[in-house]
Amino acid sequence: MFQDFRYALRTLARSPGLSLAAVLTLGLGIGANSAMFGVVDRLFFRPPAHVVDPDRVVRVYVTTTSPLWGSSTTPIGTYPRYADLRDRARSFAAVAAYGGRTFS
Repeated sequence: MFQDFRYALRTLARSPGLSLAAVLTLGLGIGANSAMFGVVDRLFFRPPAHVVDPDRVVRVYVTTTSPLWGSSTTPIGTYPRYADLRDRARSFAAVAAYGGRTFS
C-alpha cells in the first residue's frame, strides 16, 4: 500500500497541471455539494427560524358549495376573508396570510 501511495505521488508530480486541475475539480464539486446540502437541509428538513412551535402551524382552506359546480376547496383568497378569520377565530393563537403570483 505504501508503494502505491509513493507511485501515485510520483505520477502526480510529473504532471502538475493535471494534478492542479484534478484538485480544483474535486474542490469545486465538494463545495457545490456542501452548499446544496445546506440549502436542502434548511428548506426541507428544518422548520423556519421564526416559527416557535412548528407542529402547531396549520393551513386554513375555505370550502364552498354550489348547486351547479358542487363543492370546491380553495385558500382564503381575499383580504376581507382573512381579516374576518383573524378577528373572529378563537381557536388560533395568531393568524397570518401570504399570497403568491406567477410571472412569466
